[in-house]
Amino acid sequence: MWGTAQRLAANRQVDHLVILTACYFHDIVSLAKNHPDRSRSSVMAAQKTQSILHSSFADFPVDRYPAVLHAIEAHSFSAAIPPLSEEAKIVQDADRLESLGAIGLARVSRSPGR
Repeated sequence: MWGTAQRLAANRQVDHLVILTACYFHDIVSLAKNHPDRSRSSVMAAQKTQSILHSSFADFPVDRYPAVLHAIEAHSFSAAIPPLSEEAKIVQDADRLESLGAIGLARVSRSPGR
């Protein structure tokens, strides 16, 4: 997803550290599609990311936490949290493009005669 996000962020005035961090941690909590808390998985991922950044990445700039956490929360379609920053929009778009790519590949592999 980071590669897709990099292409979307190219030549834009955005915080690449925020995007990179959100890309790598966005699915750190991933609940099954039928799990009752599925719509909260991105919020849970943001909470876990904050804990990991705090405990394991002491040099990570604390002032960027809110932007990273928002991008993680807003990336999920099921959470219905609108992306409010350019960084969050890029992370959301990259995640959705990656998902479409996976779906497209699955459709091709299931097509008869291929």
